[in-house]
Amino acid sequence: MLDTTGSVREYNAATGAAISTNLVRSLSAPSGLAVRGNTLFVANSGSSKVGKYDATTGEAINANFIARAGLPTALALLDDTLFVATQSGTVGKYSATTGKAINANFITGLEFPTGLAAKSPK
Repeated sequence: MLDTTGSVREYNAATGAAISTNLVRSLSAPSGLAVRGNTLFVANSGSSKVGKYDATTGEAINANFIARAGLPTALALLDDTLFVATQSGTVGKYSATTGKAINANFITGLEFPTGLAAKSPK
């Protein structure tokens, strides 16, 4: 869960009990989350970055995983592709392994996208 104080909080999905109220701290306007295995991706809108963190400890793997993400608002994962929606009205495709752009302007012409989901065609 994202917090307006700049933190990512973790809760038990079955009971709702808090596990960690500060899993990832010191973010600037966090706005989106995506998880793959033990890796947590966080859209950090205030710094125009997407960070990559250990989903168990909250430790940064690479806080600047995508350094110029253009005010990211939402994230979605599909296999090894990370989709990043931005305030500028685009959705970009990035490698979830390296952070390199596959197509930074995959979808354009949107008005402030705030949510993403990806479904495998299989």
